[in-house]
Amino acid sequence: MFKALLILLAISIYTLVIGTLSIIITPFARRSNAYEFLAQLYVKLILLTSCTKVSVSGLEYLGSHGPYIFM
Repeated sequence: MFKALLILLAISIYTLVIGTLSIIITPFARRSNAYEFLAQLYVKLILLTSCTKVSVSGLEYLGSHGPYIFM
């Protein structure tokens, strides 16, 4: 129970910090590179905090022409 509360607290802090950074860079970011970096950082921090391992199989069947969203 305590570990779950710490994870929720950490995710809340990540959301506040990275969300604030996203709002601050909005007027200055001409490209989406900054947003992509912040989004990747956000997800990596959440996965690291929650000790979640991600494995990918079948990556060779996907094209490199665009982004993918998996649910």
